[in-house]
Amino acid sequence: MSALQTLVAFLAALTLLIFVHELGHFLAARCCGVRVEVFSVGFGREMFGRTDRRGTRWRFALLPLGGYVKMFAENGRVRLPGGDSRPVTATERPESYGCRSVGVRAAIVCAGPLANIVFAVLLLAGVALATGHASGPGALVYGVERALVFAAGNLETIAGLVAGETAGADIVGPIGVAEMGGESVARYGMLGIVALTALVSVNIGIINLLPIPVLDGGHLVFLALERLRGYPVGPRLQRISALCGLTAVLGLSLAAMLNDIVRLAIG
Repeated sequence: MSALQTLVAFLAALTLLIFVHELGHFLAARCCGVRVEVFSVGFGREMFGRTDRRGTRWRFALLPLGGYVKMFAENGRVRLPGGDSRPVTATERPESYGCRSVGVRAAIVCAGPLANIVFAVLLLAGVALATGHASGPGALVYGVERALVFAAGNLETIAGLVAGETAGADIVGPIGVAEMGGESVARYGMLGIVALTALVSVNIGIINLLPIPVLDGGHLVFLALERLRGYPVGPRLQRISALCGLTAVLGLSLAAMLNDIVRLAIG
């Protein structure tokens, strides 16, 4: 597999994992009766999309490195044309995300990372079946065990970074993961790509649960504070926290990409 083919395969796998993550949020919201207005894979200008019969806009955007699900009245208010807003009506409250209980909102938030982890388990079970490593229910058990190993390794790396025991130079970015994908194909064929996709899926699930604003874990922190205080965190503090969280995530992503470039440069 050429470098270009490896990169394309990696981007396709990443897009799939983003879709799975957002699908978890979407399905949880639908199950809880919350209206979903937008399901987006990627950010920025819409490349193509469609609106389903329930009014959800499914879209693929220009920058595929992420995604989001926009729910109706997320802060308990309905946006109007021109930037104004109004309170939800009594009939709109049941389908408003912002008007649902903390427990319901937390379940919707957790569903994204959980979807990534479940998807990884299924991929790894498929690898076990394809290689004859396990059969029947044993393949699913194998998938769970391997996913737990991946999760433990991810948490160990994060703990090492926080404690200063793991060097920042050890962080691998998208270029490094794509390179690992090429090596996996060379050694194990397409099953190597499937296993690596499972590893990345687990990582996405774990990282999104970190208590950093703009990530799902940050939303869970705000919900926990709302439960303890009896009222939500103010929008100004949420905006400031989100900006700080976004800065941290972008900084870490940039550091990972620089590490990848340095590794390529030194061979």
